[in-house]
Amino acid sequence: MFDWFVHSFIILLYGFIVFVILFYRYQLKKSLERVESGEGISFYSVRRENDWKAVQPLSRKSKDYLIIHWCAIALPFLYAGILFIIFVFNILDTWFFIYGNFLLFHILPFLMRRFYFYLLNDGLIIHGVFYHWDKIERVEVEKITKWHPLYGLDKEINDGYRIVFFLNQKMNRKQTIVLVDEEEKNTIVDEIEKQEKSVLLKDHTDFRTYFV
Repeated sequence: MFDWFVHSFIILLYGFIVFVILFYRYQLKKSLERVESGEGISFYSVRRENDWKAVQPLSRKSKDYLIIHWCAIALPFLYAGILFIIFVFNILDTWFFIYGNFLLFHILPFLMRRFYFYLLNDGLIIHGVFYHWDKIERVEVEKITKWHPLYGLDKEINDGYRIVFFLNQKMNRKQTIVLVDEEEKNTIVDEIEKQEKSVLLKDHTDFRTYFV
């Protein structure tokens, strides 16, 4: 009975991971098609939140897109091999649980954190996923100056901006981007206000409580 429960749990866990990766690849591909059609306005001052380097434009040859593309192809075969080993050799070692948790809580968030941002007529592409304007609930714009949690992490983003998008959905209710150009920030804010969405501007005085 216990073995059956463990086997079922492993199948569901790995199946969920594969489904999420494949679904994200589908969303990224649909976003790419819209960008290639010339719909989107790109923002070249957006920075990746892991190394603060400039984000590559979304294209079929970009490194981030190829990572998702090949992972979506390879992961189902990898998981099929793991499940074959588990069931054929009846291996229920804790290593498989550690491996599964590592994939779920470390690899999966990494793969789904592609820092693309495009402004479209009917919505936004944030991290490769399209959100219609109806999904955007409100927006906060934070100036990255002294007292801000990101200030000092890299000189590239000092005096830049972090924009937080609050989404009207059950999961992933918040998405953020970091950019360093004021003109691009103003372009985003102007379009959001045209859509009659609430925009809150925060300066350094709003972040002093982080360090009290």
